[in-house]
Amino acid sequence: MLGLIYFLIQVGSYGLNFWAPHLIRATGVDDAKVIGLLTAVPYVFGAITMITVGRLSDRSGGRRKYVAALLVLASIGFLGSGIFDKNPLLLVLSLGVMGAGVIAAIPAFWALPPMILTGATAAGGIALINTLGQFGGIVSPLLVSSVLEVSGSTTPALFMISATSLLCAFILMFGLPKSLHE
Repeated sequence: MLGLIYFLIQVGSYGLNFWAPHLIRATGVDDAKVIGLLTAVPYVFGAITMITVGRLSDRSGGRRKYVAALLVLASIGFLGSGIFDKNPLLLVLSLGVMGAGVIAAIPAFWALPPMILTGATAAGGIALINTLGQFGGIVSPLLVSSVLEVSGSTTPALFMISATSLLCAFILMFGLPKSLHE
């Protein structure tokens, strides 16, 4: 189950990594330097959120809930990016929300496997989770580019990634073993 969760997180992560510059350019921003600077916004939001959530999660111990909340935040960002794909300001704000969610969810997620994987199985289990997750890095760019080719728009793909983030949050809240229910 943790491998599926990490796969879905990586679908969102790679959706952001690969497509943020394209989305910004599609709003009419043509200057490569400006695109580069605006593409940094989600990562700034993500870094701030990562530090904040890390501290909160360490204090409360509710790691699963924090990861789920971050994925809901990412879902809202993907949804907003699809809705505001023609408005540079609202798109960049949506990308910031997306980045805050998906970027901060990755390290927060990695606090979960050691809660159920111990001893000799931990190394192999963590490697398997990471391997399964990286397939999300293959699926996400292919999904978005295929939808773009068929529909002429990234919006349906952004909505699909939004749905995968929500699915991931749902699995985190209701599909994990009791040992991960803090």
